[in-house]
Amino acid sequence: MKFIPRTIILLLIVPFLLFGCNKSKPLSPTQTIIKFDQTVKAGKVKKSKQYIDSETLKALESGKAWWIGTYAGFIEDYNKRYKKVSPLEKTEKIKGETATVEVEITRADDSKEKKTYNFVKEHNQWKITMNQ
Repeated sequence: MKFIPRTIILLLIVPFLLFGCNKSKPLSPTQTIIKFDQTVKAGKVKKSKQYIDSETLKALESGKAWWIGTYAGFIEDYNKRYKKVSPLEKTEKIKGETATVEVEITRADDSKEKKTYNFVKEHNQWKITMNQ
């Protein structure tokens, strides 16, 4: 009889321990740009939105940003123009709720350029933003 209550308690506690303690640390700005680039290159347009801040996403989706068209069109263009986006070592700078990371972009024609990506913290996650 004692076996059943212990089993039930164990069955209730184990999932909590497995899922409750498995919270991963938020991505750094550098990790965010890497994940964004990997997600875009994998063709996961919807998933890529999780790495963009809400204001930028709204502007891109409504055509009110420098990109005129759909978000999916923006991602398609990104894939055509950018072969690789590589964060440069030790360039991540965090100031409160904002951050920057310098990257080297390898274009489709193999030319390279350096660019600074801006980030904002939104819901405790670093997001790429146009607003800085």
